[in-house]
Amino acid sequence: MDSGIRFFKTYEKEFFIENQTIWHQQFFLKKEPMSSISVKLKGEVDGDLELILGDGEQERKIDIPQRKVNRYTGTSFIYDWYSKEVTVTIQSKKGKIKELRAYFDSFS
Repeated sequence: MDSGIRFFKTYEKEFFIENQTIWHQQFFLKKEPMSSISVKLKGEVDGDLELILGDGEQERKIDIPQRKVNRYTGTSFIYDWYSKEVTVTIQSKKGKIKELRAYFDSFS
């Protein structure tokens, strides 16, 4: 029997990006000590995306296919990350980011 209760993960940082070809944001994550960053992207985009994570010392570039972002569930991934500082750039390789929700969380 379904109780009607649904559990949703809450993320430390959530952003809504609309009608852009490139988006840039710098923020700090709170959890300490941390060893990983979790990223979830969900929305409607034209073309594949490039996600760049940096902290001034290290940088990761991740190619994300359009079909994964545009799915009902979006796409999620986890990377090793040891800095509380995060600089994020998300850009469309072709077209626009029509509507995108970007979620970030840290954990150890």
